[in-house]
Amino acid sequence: MKSSHLIVMPLLALVFILFLYWLAVQNAPPKSMRKTPIAIAALEIVAADDSKTRELVLAGRFDRSSASAATTGTDDSVRKVTNLETAMYNAKPFVTEQDTFLPSDRIYIVLELHDLDKGQHRLSASWIDPEGKTINTSEHTILLDAPELTHRSYFWLELMKNGPFTELVTGREFKGNVYGRWQVQIHLNGHPVDKREFSIQDT
Repeated sequence: MKSSHLIVMPLLALVFILFLYWLAVQNAPPKSMRKTPIAIAALEIVAADDSKTRELVLAGRFDRSSASAATTGTDDSVRKVTNLETAMYNAKPFVTEQDTFLPSDRIYIVLELHDLDKGQHRLSASWIDPEGKTINTSEHTILLDAPELTHRSYFWLELMKNGPFTELVTGREFKGNVYGRWQVQIHLNGHPVDKREFSIQDT
């Protein structure tokens, strides 16, 4: 009987230690972009004369008040963007703008860039949580053979859910602190050109 205890007790202790380690790993915050809680889709570029562009114009009502001129800098391609308009939605087609979302929503930011010069441009969106941490940054390269009057693009994000066991232990359905005021910052060729604030809440 005593010899069996000598075998069983260490095994139980090992299982308990492994369980604690697994629990810590499940609840650890992301330490790299490979373990981000945000999923961002590839950027979509729509030509100005494309039929989809006309649909977006008809279906989407862009917020003119949020348009901002590009910041001054040494990059001529940034200065040549005379206007940038942004709008946020929770579904396609982009019909009704909003700045308050449920944690389960897919959150879109639609960008309309005007007077973009020919050449290569880097467009990126950085998503910042209520604690001020940059959760993820997604970038897309635009290649233009000639200047374009209008380019439309969008990014989207979805919040990653916890697994059933982690949700049971922590009481949180989603990974991280998702409730509160968020920001999405837009950069063109490394220069900040716009930002939008939005809220994530239950109602």
